[in-house]
Amino acid sequence: APYVPDSFVLNIGDGLARWTNDRFNSTPHRVINRSAGRDRYSIGMFFDPGLDTVIEPLPRFTADEPARYPPIRYGDYFTMRLDANYPDRVGVAAMG
Repeated sequence: APYVPDSFVLNIGDGLARWTNDRFNSTPHRVINRSAGRDRYSIGMFFDPGLDTVIEPLPRFTADEPARYPPIRYGDYFTMRLDANYPDRVGVAAMG
């Protein structure tokens, strides 16, 4: 993202992409400082639903097209994402 004075950049994660039936796409999380001689900071801050929350495309995002994702309990989804990103943990008991 280009530098905009006094601004924040917010990345949309995979969960929100599912809730919006991909209307809002997940953002690759990268920080590249293209400003020579100027510091740039990145602070990760994450908000997640409760582990028992069912995530599925919301009705307003499936009115014109079918849902791209089946309903899934967030704890199961989070475990699936961790297993996909960290192969050494595959098979770890589901959370919750």
